[in-house]
Amino acid sequence: MTFRRCRILGYDLRVEQATSAGALDSPFKTGIATCWLSLLSLPLDLAALGGGPCFGARDAIGSIVVICAGLAGLVAAGYGVDRVIRCFRRLSVLGRALGLLSIVAAGSVALVTTFFLFVGVLSLFDYLRM
Repeated sequence: MTFRRCRILGYDLRVEQATSAGALDSPFKTGIATCWLSLLSLPLDLAALGGGPCFGARDAIGSIVVICAGLAGLVAAGYGVDRVIRCFRRLSVLGRALGLLSIVAAGSVALVTTFFLFVGVLSLFDYLRM
């Protein structure tokens, strides 16, 4: 198995040599970036629920905003985890550690945004019943 160097976040990682240059590190870099960028959905969720333009879920539109914000966090975290897992086997130990740390971060985002999604769905059902 031959490895080549891949630079991510200032660290040199050893990545298995793929058939074409960049075929492995591009999905891995995309997955790492998406996992960490999914953390940006948390302030969006908090703004949608407790303030911001809709002032919380006080009507059906506010509930839809909270649902969309929760779905955005879940989709971003899931996509990042999928990309990291696809390349996980062919990474060096440092690359696997960075991948695991990113998966844990994306998992915590998914857990919190699931709560926001649940609150949005409950409030939407409540406002549609009125």
